[in-house]
Parts: sequence; C-alpha cells; structure tokens
Amino acid sequence: SIEDSSDIRTSMIYAGIEMFIKYPVWGVGLSNYAANAPFYSQFALFTGYAHNDYIQILSTMGIIGATGYILLYTTTAGYFKRISSGKKLAFIMVFVFFLVDNYFKPNYFNKLFYISLIFLTNHASEYEKNQS
Repeated sequence: SIEDSSDIRTSMIYAGIEMFIKYPVWGVGLSNYAANAPFYSQFALFTGYAHNDYIQILSTMGIIGATGYILLYTTTAGYFKRISSGKKLAFIMVFVFFLVDNYFKPNYFNKLFYISLIFLTNHASEYEKNQS
C-alpha cells in the first residue's frame, strides 16, 4: 500500500541519516548503502537505496563527497546570473527540476543526469561568451 511504501522510504532515509551521523567525513563508502542499511533499518531487505540522492550521497560519501556534488550544482548555478533574462528562466527551470528530482529518485548513478548537467553548464557558458 501507499502508506507502507511511505514508511519504507522514510525508514531508508533515516537509515542514511544515521549512517552519515556515524561516518560523517567519508560515509560508509560508495555503493555500500545496501550493505550497511540492515544495521539501521528493518526495511533494508526491500531496497538498497536511500530514496533521496542527498541522503544517499551523505551516507555513502560523507561531507567530502557531498561537497563535490554541491560544487557541480554551484558551478552550474554560477553561470545563470550572467545569462540574459530571456534564456535564464529556461535554464533555471531545468536546474530546479534536477534539484527536486534528486530528492525523490536516484540520479547520481545515472550517466544521462551528468551528461545533461554538463550540457546545461556548457551551453550556459557558451551563451555567456556569445553575449560578451
């Protein structure tokens, strides 16, 4: 049921938070969420993912990995302030979609996500150069 699904997802998020609290600097290791989840959640047999990219990254890569992940976004966002208002809205909409989407499903293993983010950053950079 939906309620059961919500309970499982919430439990897996809390498991990720607990992992991060225990291993804040380096996390439990990339791709080690599923191996560690049974120690933190009774629902670990149902899923091997935290159901939230931000929690997943904090729990598996700690502050070090989260900092790198945040730099991807801040670098991209830095280009937006230099883009004319006509194009800026489209870039911001795609960017916000990525931010919200990462809250609900795994993207940090998704190569298409990174290709899209790199394309978006590159396009913003090229647009900025052409306007100069």
